[in-house]
Amino acid sequence: MTGGSMTQDGFSSSYTSAGLRNTRESKLAYWGIALGLQAVDGLKPSPKLLELVDLNVDGELDYNEIPELLRAYYDEVPGAELTHRQEEADFASARINQLYQKPGFDLSVEALSDYHRHIFQDTLPDAGRYKQTELWKREPVLFGDTVDYLPPSASERMLQEALNTERQTGWKDSAPTQVIERIGSLTKKLWFVHPFSEGNTRTVATFVGKYLDSLGYNVSNSTFKAHSLYYRNALVRACYINLPLGIKPEQLYLTRFYENLLYNAQHVLRNRDLFVLELATDEQKQSIEILRAEPL
Repeated sequence: MTGGSMTQDGFSSSYTSAGLRNTRESKLAYWGIALGLQAVDGLKPSPKLLELVDLNVDGELDYNEIPELLRAYYDEVPGAELTHRQEEADFASARINQLYQKPGFDLSVEALSDYHRHIFQDTLPDAGRYKQTELWKREPVLFGDTVDYLPPSASERMLQEALNTERQTGWKDSAPTQVIERIGSLTKKLWFVHPFSEGNTRTVATFVGKYLDSLGYNVSNSTFKAHSLYYRNALVRACYINLPLGIKPEQLYLTRFYENLLYNAQHVLRNRDLFVLELATDEQKQSIEILRAEPL
């Protein structure tokens, strides 16, 4: 921080480009989110990144230097040693951490695209650009079925509507139950669009997390770090519908996640509870029921 006068209460009267987010505790917390979110796509950061994270947390390395150091590392490491898309996990973690470290937030469609571009600039050729084809993904909790995401032609329009509504609503009614319902609904709408070809969950989670951060909530607890896969599966359950089988979108699981995140509720968040048994074979049902009966 540069020099400046002090107010009567002992705080500096000057602006600074660093500070509250630069403590050891805040760095550990934001790295926890960034690293934990990689689990939504089954990815695991490399030992090299974890080594750089330790240096950053200990104050020996600036977080903005990490992407450059990762690039130098991956330019040298033999391709045969790259496992389970570690390069993507490493760069995405570093870029998500950068977004959390920087103050300020813009609740707009352009900002959402900028988040995707920033997070995946190192690994995806279409980072920041909307999908051009229909998407589907076999979901384990749906026993191989997929959420019926919005088509590409509707992506930008639906994102605009969701974010315009959120901006215009205001926070006059902000009881915890209303906050949870509203944030859950916004998250579900953004994720259901699935606007990008890859990395939608990580982008939406970071965008909504930064929005909550701008509202004063502490999103740097262990909820995202420990339960990011549950978070993705909760989004699947909130968006999936199959009326012939009596299956309707279920937001309860997303609600529990946000109650833990924002209000320190103590819901037990277990992926095994999110499987839709109506889609399972008898053998699969038996396996899940046995799994659910196991102790925590």
